[in-house]
Amino acid sequence: MKRLIKLITITAFSFVLYSCQQDYVAPNQFSDIMFTISNGNTNGSATGVLAVSQNFYLTFMDLSQGAISHNWSITGQDGLKFLSNGFSAVTTDSLNRQNHIIPDSVLNSKTVNVFFKKEGIYTVTWKDVFKDSVGYISNGSVRDSISHNWLFKKIFTVQVYGRLIPLVTIYKNTSEQISNSVDTIRLSIGDNLTFTEASKGYPTSRTWTINGGTPSSDVTSNFTTKFNKAGIYTNSSLTLNRTVSSNPSLAASLKYPLPVIKVQ
Repeated sequence: MKRLIKLITITAFSFVLYSCQQDYVAPNQFSDIMFTISNGNTNGSATGVLAVSQNFYLTFMDLSQGAISHNWSITGQDGLKFLSNGFSAVTTDSLNRQNHIIPDSVLNSKTVNVFFKKEGIYTVTWKDVFKDSVGYISNGSVRDSISHNWLFKKIFTVQVYGRLIPLVTIYKNTSEQISNSVDTIRLSIGDNLTFTEASKGYPTSRTWTINGGTPSSDVTSNFTTKFNKAGIYTNSSLTLNRTVSSNPSLAASLKYPLPVIKVQ
């Protein structure tokens, strides 16, 4: 009798074990969105405009799990290009990077290097395709009605900063433009000068210092000053400053001398 009970117990346990094995279904592959960028931006922190110096590059790395395809595309082909591997990551010599330019505007890779040749604002678009829906901080995936796969898309905006180049225009008594080649501006007592600047390099602030003028300083991009006293006024200048939150720093400053002003 005991042997019979023992046999029944073993048989029942074997049946339960077999049933559990039959019912077990392995989980699907995990799908997740993740990226990193060579300037230190990672998931969630690249929500604003990225900043980079002209003739430099950024490496975009797709670290997502479970994607069945990867796609990167760039706009503004005159100002930015994909780079092949092998370029020097240390040198700032743009010729080194010119030799590694890829002519394509679309790459199906997990990692891409983007070389920024010209100052301006550009976009880098990242697309991944998944079998399952995935979510992200700012947006999620969208299902394709034909393939039934899920498409994730993110657009990175990149502002490229060149060196500060002052572009100054000076007008006498509002309407007469002063030539950029003159060393001395000649005025009569009571005349005024209007200074305007539209400099390159995206300066974030500027300071005019105009000796002999009233007012003698200003921080706007367009201002007028009046000369009420005869004299020869030297050492006038425009100082440009750029403060940008970036890694590495893109901060810059430049002092630009202005012509001598002679009032009589």
